[in-house]
Amino acid sequence: MGAQRGDIVNRKLSALVLSTLLFLSPYPALCDHCAENRLVPGDPEHVLANIDVSHSKIDSVLKRYGPPTKHSDFTDPSYPAGSGEGEYTWELGDTDLTVDTMFYTDGLGARSESVTIGTISLAPRHPASGLQTARGTVLCATPAMVRRLYGGRYMRETVNSHPTIKYCFRDDTFLYFRLDAQGKIDEITLEISVE
Repeated sequence: MGAQRGDIVNRKLSALVLSTLLFLSPYPALCDHCAENRLVPGDPEHVLANIDVSHSKIDSVLKRYGPPTKHSDFTDPSYPAGSGEGEYTWELGDTDLTVDTMFYTDGLGARSESVTIGTISLAPRHPASGLQTARGTVLCATPAMVRRLYGGRYMRETVNSHPTIKYCFRDDTFLYFRLDAQGKIDEITLEISVE
């Protein structure tokens, strides 16, 4: 009975943490919904850089990529005690991989940290490979290449002053392709819905 009660408390606390942190993303996806005619056909996409952002814990990402180059945690007095968010960045050749997480600490002091957003972006260093979307889009791709893989159901937006192509999936997962001044993809972000 105690273990069940603890599980219920942990689920409620996790939901509270997720809903408390919704406003912190630079992308508007967390409370955004796409019209049916804007949804990408087929299965929703959840994998970026071999990370399933819908089910991964940070431990599996650390196992795959090793210790991050940078890591920071953020908490706030308005969050439930022992909860917050983390940001991990790996410098991989000319690419930065950034993983955002949300965490909470259970009654026994164990920290549970789930991946919520994955971003790969170009940085002026040496080439890296293997970082792509589940359908194969890589950094430096053109919008035409992206459309061949994802189709014509997308929206153009400006996010933090950058032209961005947004694809929506039926489970409210969002895939953003940020364009550089030459019109090529210089950042890809995959964000799950945490409503």
